[in-house]
Amino acid sequence: MRKPKDKAALGEAPSVATEQELEDEGLQFGDANEPKFYSVAEGKSFRDKDNFDKVYEEGDDVSNFDQQRLDRLLSIGYIQED
Repeated sequence: MRKPKDKAALGEAPSVATEQELEDEGLQFGDANEPKFYSVAEGKSFRDKDNFDKVYEEGDDVSNFDQQRLDRLLSIGYIQED
């Protein structure tokens, strides 16, 4: 079986998907691989689930929470995606 040609090795520029081609495939152009940042929403505060002495207040970064917890806090309006 023949190996596919490596365009970069042949001196040709590899093809790059356009924004429309990505959208047609259900993908997002640009920042799809960039990390998301989450912070406590305006007027909200809550305590840490494991350490009740720790209070997260408006504007605190909570991006390190696991995705399930982020989804839950987003759904009830306690955090926002920045």
